[in-house]
Amino acid sequence: MTEDFAHILNSLPKSYLLIVFPPHHHGNAIGRIISSHKEFYWTSSDCDLPYDDFDSPNSLTWPEKVDYFGLDRAISEKQFTRKQALLGMYRRVHGGLFLHDDDLHIDKGEMFQTRASANPGLRFTLLHHGNEQMNEVKLPKLVVTECAEGYSEARLFGMNPRQYESLDYKSMDAEYHLDYRKLFSHDYNSFYTEYMNLVNCFNLTPNEDAVRGFVLRLLDRMKHCDDYLWTIMRDDGTLVRPYYSAPYRYEDLYSPVFREFEAAYLHFIKRKNLPYQMNAVRTRILLDLDKKNR
Repeated sequence: MTEDFAHILNSLPKSYLLIVFPPHHHGNAIGRIISSHKEFYWTSSDCDLPYDDFDSPNSLTWPEKVDYFGLDRAISEKQFTRKQALLGMYRRVHGGLFLHDDDLHIDKGEMFQTRASANPGLRFTLLHHGNEQMNEVKLPKLVVTECAEGYSEARLFGMNPRQYESLDYKSMDAEYHLDYRKLFSHDYNSFYTEYMNLVNCFNLTPNEDAVRGFVLRLLDRMKHCDDYLWTIMRDDGTLVRPYYSAPYRYEDLYSPVFREFEAAYLHFIKRKNLPYQMNAVRTRILLDLDKKNR
C-alpha cells in the first residue's frame, strides 16, 4: 500500500463518505442503501457497473439483466472456477466507486474533485483497507465490522481473505460501525434497529420501506443462489439438469421460493402480454409478505 495512503484520501472532497468493509461483507449493497436517501447524490455513471442498460436515478433499482447468470457477466479473475465466477456475479450487488491500492494517487483525487464540483450532495466510495493508517484519514467513515460468516462466504466463492482476517475493523475510527448481519436480516426488528441507528448517525431522512424491499430481494437472490443454483452447477459453469424445471402454479406468484415464483411469473406475463419486470414485482411481493409476517 502506498505510503501516501492517508494523505491522498484526506485530499478527497469532504462530501465523500468512505465505506470500509472486508471482502464479501456487502459493502456495495450498503453503499446503494446509503445513497438512496435524499441527502446523497447518486448516479450510475459514478459507479463501476457491468450493466450497459442500467440508467436509473434510484440506487435501489435492480437491473433486470441480473436475473440470469449470463456468461458475459462472470468475474474474470483466474483464481475462480467458472461456477464461482458466474454465481459470485449473480449474488453480488454492484454500484459503488471502489478504490484499490493502485488507485490511491493524485490523479484519482482530482477525478473525485471534478465529480464533487459537478453536482452537490454527499457521495460515497468503497475501500477494503483496514490498516493502522485508516485512523489518520479525516473523511467520515462507515466501517462494516468483520465476521466469520463473511469470510466463510469469501472462501466459498474463491477468495482468500487471509490478509483481511488479521485486521480489526471494530477498532477503526469511524462515525458508525455497522453489523451487516443485522441490516441484512430476515428479522424485521433486527433490520429496523440497525437501519435507524445508521439513519440517525448520519442525519438521513428515513426510507425504510424501499430499503427493506431492497434487502429482502438481496436475501432472496442469495438464497436462490446458495440453495438451488449452486447445487445444479458444475465447476465449469455447465448445469447438471435444466434450470427451468419448476412447474407452473398461479398461487406461486406469492411463493417464498424464488424458482417457483419465477415459473409462475414468466407464464403470467406471457399469457397477459405484459412487459418483463421481474425484479420490481418480486421486491413488491416480498415486502408485502414481510409486512404480513411481522
